[in-house]
Amino acid sequence: MIKKITLLTLILLFSFKNSFADQIDKETAISIATKWINFKRQTHANTFQNSTFSPKEFASIKEVSFKKQIVYYIVNFKKGGFVIVAASNSTKPILGYSNNSFFDASSKNPTTKNLLNAYKTFVYKNVLAQKVKREKTDSHNKWNQLLKKSPKNQFKAKMIIPFMGDILYKQSQGFEKFCPSSDDEKAVVGCVATAMAQVMRYWEFPTTGKSQTSYNHKKYGTISVNFENQRYDWDNMSKINADDENAKLSYHAGVSVKMNYGISSNGGSSARTRDALSALKKNFKYHKDAKMIYKHNYSDVEWSNIIKEQLDEKRPVLYTGRSENLLDPTTLSSGHLFTLDGYDATEQGDFFHINWGWGGRSNGFFSLTDMVTHDGRYNWIDNNAIIIDLYPTNMAPIFKYKPTTTIDADTFYKYKVNVWDENRNDIVTVSLKEGPSWTSLLFENGNYVLRGIPTHNDIGKHTVVIEATDGINKTTQEFNLTVLKKEKYCRSKAYKTEYEWIDAISFGGMVNTSGRNGGYTNFMNKTATITAGTTSPLTITTGSIGSPYTEHLSTWIDYNQNGIFEESERIVNQATNSIHNTYSIKIPNNALSGITKMRVSIKYGTPQTACEIFSNGEVEDYNVNIIRTSSRKNKTTQYIDKNIPSIDLQIYPNPSNDFINIKTSTLLKSGYYQIIDIHGKIVIQNSLTPSIDIKKLKTGTYFIKIFDKDNHYSKSFIKFER
Repeated sequence: MIKKITLLTLILLFSFKNSFADQIDKETAISIATKWINFKRQTHANTFQNSTFSPKEFASIKEVSFKKQIVYYIVNFKKGGFVIVAASNSTKPILGYSNNSFFDASSKNPTTKNLLNAYKTFVYKNVLAQKVKREKTDSHNKWNQLLKKSPKNQFKAKMIIPFMGDILYKQSQGFEKFCPSSDDEKAVVGCVATAMAQVMRYWEFPTTGKSQTSYNHKKYGTISVNFENQRYDWDNMSKINADDENAKLSYHAGVSVKMNYGISSNGGSSARTRDALSALKKNFKYHKDAKMIYKHNYSDVEWSNIIKEQLDEKRPVLYTGRSENLLDPTTLSSGHLFTLDGYDATEQGDFFHINWGWGGRSNGFFSLTDMVTHDGRYNWIDNNAIIIDLYPTNMAPIFKYKPTTTIDADTFYKYKVNVWDENRNDIVTVSLKEGPSWTSLLFENGNYVLRGIPTHNDIGKHTVVIEATDGINKTTQEFNLTVLKKEKYCRSKAYKTEYEWIDAISFGGMVNTSGRNGGYTNFMNKTATITAGTTSPLTITTGSIGSPYTEHLSTWIDYNQNGIFEESERIVNQATNSIHNTYSIKIPNNALSGITKMRVSIKYGTPQTACEIFSNGEVEDYNVNIIRTSSRKNKTTQYIDKNIPSIDLQIYPNPSNDFINIKTSTLLKSGYYQIIDIHGKIVIQNSLTPSIDIKKLKTGTYFIKIFDKDNHYSKSFIKFER
């Protein structure tokens, strides 16, 4: 670092004292730029002890002219780094700089060009104004400060290191992968969408979108995205290289602002910058306090302070600058949007770090606020606006899973409480607000676990309330945990489910699509409700590789609740090669009320027993709740308890290939129905009518649910093709 004032510096100082608007030559520009960048690098090295300082070496200088007058120089340094130096002492010396980026003077980035054009006009008009007024300004003092001060007392500053410096998105080169195309040429992302995508990548928010947007493009037709169906995988989204995740995010940002997509050679893609604000709040769940404010309402100092306050909080600021009048809400002209993510407050003025969204090219600290000519006739900054308070809405934690709600007495209960918060940096705590005395909530191995062992004294239903909070919002999960008499059911399972398995079960209003589950699954959270003395349909749907094999289907219900699947309790015993199998199950009058166990088994080869371990097939256990119809008779009438629905629901013909007819008792007077396939998808829904057209359904087993006020009833039926 040079510690003495050189002869060149003395000559320059003397000339500045005797002139008002002098042209700066290349040698002076190089000297100023080298002094500036090397002190900035040394300051950074002193601040961060793990950094080492090495002086920058001059590489090249480019002079930029406007109306036949040199207005500024771009000085680049070896191994990266640049300084933009004004070519006249009528304005401040430093317009922009970077410690490590190269400045691409030939860049086609319209956003960068816009600022450079502002610099051209700013310097040029300042020169003209200075020639007219012929008086010294503060700009002369800033030149003198740079030339005469030593590094020890120069550049008093506060700096916020760019916190988005590692996010280097582009408008093309893979980031446009999902943008519309024609003639095999993709439209580019657009600077508005790229700026939005970079901000969202910084916050890693949201995980899922909100609402939907659809619009018609004159070239590409209808463009739409349902954001609620989208998921953004931040862990697998690069901050630098294009991939499917950041390309999807970039495209969705564009659709959210109804991007006027276009190819690069025709001017690229454009959107109104104010639409970015509403889209970030509407489609991406950013905070309702986010807002756009306009420079004309604030002084230069106020404007700089507002931006610095945001950056102090590590909140990116979206900045738009253009020559059009931003105050006219009816204007359809497109602005240029870029991101501010740091600042350097020096004696030479405030410099704000710009991430242009151009893959890191020309990123650096630039002057944005001191851009008014001395005569006031040119004021670039008053046409600028910023989006501030741009941060995610604090979302309440979500419980990802439902717990098992039944447990046998003297059996260990464990529920791993999995809580998800869309605000990835939030710290979520979980507590047990209500629960039986035998339960406790522990934090072990990085997870909250509800655990305990109930005794026979705990048989019955218990309320459990768990609360999750991020310190601001809270969510509760409430459920009933039922302790049952300890069962001593025998084990049964298949070793292989490669060729055949249980695909779905429908019984007593319970529908479960399970698929292949490794030979045995205990579905303790699935309960079928049946009434003693009535008949209920049981549908078993099987799965297989290729054509169905001949399988043995068996089902048992422990009607007497003694913990044994007795042969008299086998309700299905059939060899079949049919995929869809429906049985009418007569529930004995003497079946004990309450929750008991049902076992469903499919086996290839010989018939199975309830307690068999076999090679090929699958076994599933379910809970069955046996209830009784409550009624009483007196001398003249029969009273039916209004709290228990009573209905005789019939579907015929069953199976059917075109229509099914619905016959109900007089208790069901109105309502609607849903037809659900074995995967749980609603395929038809409409108002209830006596006859329902099913011709468009594919062959298979379906479930019809009929809703009447607060009650619903279900039956299964089979659709076949003639």
